[in-house]
Amino acid sequence: MVKVSLNSLPQTLLLPLKTRATFSKESQTVFYDKKAIELVEKLEYDFKNVIQAYGSTNLWWIARAYQTDQLIKDYLTKYPEAVIIDLGAGLETAFYRNDNGKLTWVDIDFPEVIDLRNKLLPISNRVHSYGKSILDDSWIEDVKKLGKHFLFISNGVFMYFKENEVKEILNKLNENFPDGKIVFDFISKKGLKYANQQMETAKILDAKIAWDVDNIKEILNILPTGVKANKKAYFKNFKSKLNVSIYSKLKLWFYDVFDQSGLAEITFSKN
Repeated sequence: MVKVSLNSLPQTLLLPLKTRATFSKESQTVFYDKKAIELVEKLEYDFKNVIQAYGSTNLWWIARAYQTDQLIKDYLTKYPEAVIIDLGAGLETAFYRNDNGKLTWVDIDFPEVIDLRNKLLPISNRVHSYGKSILDDSWIEDVKKLGKHFLFISNGVFMYFKENEVKEILNKLNENFPDGKIVFDFISKKGLKYANQQMETAKILDAKIAWDVDNIKEILNILPTGVKANKKAYFKNFKSKLNVSIYSKLKLWFYDVFDQSGLAEITFSKN
């Protein structure tokens, strides 16, 4: 067993991990994460507060992982030897769900998080780790040497930053990876309030969501001219595959229609 000793924001990495593991043990076929199950079984951590706040399964985190996986697979279909960079990797296990045997993977997170990953996950010569804040861009030159095509993913991360910090990160990526893309989740103003309340219930008191987006045009407004942005709803092409009631699927449909949260797919520009 590996004891978890994380404070403040890094604690949030445990929330989606637990959900992915629990969901994968259920009789669902739409999403399966064997590695998440293995990690939870290795961790010495009391998930009582997490379950109290979020329940045993949070479909938003499952849908987010599912949609991100689909976008990764689409990118790898076009560029099988692509470099996939996970900004704020936490204990994400997307590499193991999407590995085609050719890609290169990069994990970037706080030093204590990368140290925990290294204790839990097997070493691969196609996986590179940087124990740094994503605001520290000293890793960029190293990553640029790893390949020609770059896809960044960042889930459950940017919403904890201020808008000017998100702008700084995205503009730096656009400048250095003009042919690249990034996929990240964003949360509406209504969702921000609810999510912070859940965080308090889970006793994660020092992590507060700070950046909300009610329209994807708000993201374009902080990016250079020529950059393209598309929104992907959380439950699109996902809810129909779930083994849940019609009523539950209808609730998910209403969420996609009436809440502005979702995933942003940003295509960088040379302009």
